[in-house]
Amino acid sequence: MLSKYAGLTQREIAGQLGISSGAAVGQQQQKLREALPHDRRLRKQLSKIEQALDSGQGQIANRYL
Repeated sequence: MLSKYAGLTQREIAGQLGISSGAAVGQQQQKLREALPHDRRLRKQLSKIEQALDSGQGQIANRYL
């Protein structure tokens, strides 16, 4: 979401989240892509977050994190 909605690079995301490197962020993004087709609950949760962000209700999106 930080990449898609805030336009941050993997390195910038790592800094914001206190992760060791941009590569670690990329690995987590890959894990997410691999899990989505198999995890209905995860897809639903991401969908709700995206709907809240798309409608400008960023504070509501925090409830799903």
